[in-house]
Amino acid sequence: MSTKALGGRAWIGLPCNDKVYAIPIVLWSNTTTGLIRQWWHGSRQQPGRAMLTITRIGLLTILVARSLSTAQIELAQRLFSFYSELDFLPVNEAYRDNVRKDLDKSVLVDLCG
Repeated sequence: MSTKALGGRAWIGLPCNDKVYAIPIVLWSNTTTGLIRQWWHGSRQQPGRAMLTITRIGLLTILVARSLSTAQIELAQRLFSFYSELDFLPVNEAYRDNVRKDLDKSVLVDLCG
């Protein structure tokens, strides 16, 4: 049986059956704040690298997408369409990634206030 999820091997997999709520979560998770959160709670397999185990997922702070207004959901969809066409630097270069810095502002300031 398959279940729709967001994530991969090294990144968390979040059960998400509603695309409306998946989009804001994907946006937030790709901000610098979301990336740091992921790294901070992960176990270390190699120096500087982190993977999350199922037991650690409950420790994560995540955007509560169901609390967003209709206008915020619509903004999230527009932001997702825009940023999904852009190239991001690898995660370890987030500090100098101008696209990610713009995403940070768009999500943390414009979307979340």
